[in-house]
Amino acid sequence: MVECSCCSYRCLQFFVIVFNAVVMLSGATLIAFGSFILNKLLSYSEEDDMHIMGLIVACIVVGCVLFCIGLAGICGACYNKAGLLEMYALLLVVFILAELGCGIAGGVLAEKIANWISESIQRYVLDYYGKEVYRDFMDMLQTELQCCGSTSAQSYAFVVPASCYSGAGIYAEGCTPVLQKFLQSNLVGILGVAIGFVVLHIITGIFACCFIRELKRGNAVV
Repeated sequence: MVECSCCSYRCLQFFVIVFNAVVMLSGATLIAFGSFILNKLLSYSEEDDMHIMGLIVACIVVGCVLFCIGLAGICGACYNKAGLLEMYALLLVVFILAELGCGIAGGVLAEKIANWISESIQRYVLDYYGKEVYRDFMDMLQTELQCCGSTSAQSYAFVVPASCYSGAGIYAEGCTPVLQKFLQSNLVGILGVAIGFVVLHIITGIFACCFIRELKRGNAVV
């Protein structure tokens, strides 16, 4: 019976550490990805686009929170700290609820975010020759997505930029619809990753609660 309890403790400890290592890794990935995108935005954007930057900063903050939660879970499991694990489990529940709230908010604000993107591209096109940061951004966007202007090449009142040209001529599609199609085509993947995060955190929380129970029963193995 004692041997069985020790085995149960060891298995739970292993799973708590492994799952929280994955949580930490996902947090570090979000921090790295968010920092990379933010650096790009700071190079191409100005104060007018603070709402978009705010979303990226929120992504970095979420990554930091995830990293800290995962670290707390690993430390609690390694050092058999039931109090730390209880605090960790509470934070994890709050974070899961926040994730669900963000998912709902994302669905509600999807159209608003699309409008922000559309308005930003229109502004960049209108002032393409007036501001270097706008010009650099549009050149990058038009080259990467093979598009031209906000809705078409006619968005440029005078001279169509060289970045709108390919070997076959001017790109036919505008950057706003092309970018929206790109985001929509990747929406399923993004939702899948988000659901995967929630499931991972729920499973991690369940293992943590079972591990806390083993600790309180005095089954910890030093």
